[in-house]
Amino acid sequence: MIPSSDSMRARPGIPRVLRSLRIPMRDGLALHALVFLPRESRTPVPVVLQVTPYGIDSLYGTGARFAAPGHALARVDCRGRGASDGAFE
Repeated sequence: MIPSSDSMRARPGIPRVLRSLRIPMRDGLALHALVFLPRESRTPVPVVLQVTPYGIDSLYGTGARFAAPGHALARVDCRGRGASDGAFE
């Protein structure tokens, strides 16, 4: 579960978007993430995790569709792609 954040001004129907998050890995590298959260939620919510080599800065409509019923969508660049550390193999 990802805790929700009050860092953005409320706009009905539009999810909160957490950009440029870094997820630390055990080997010291970090993966780059983009998270869509339901705007009105103030408690942890279920998360759908998507790890992709194709870039995470698209499909904002998909993030809104997941956030509408109260879920979060976390899009993560796999190793060596986008802004994630490491080598893509």
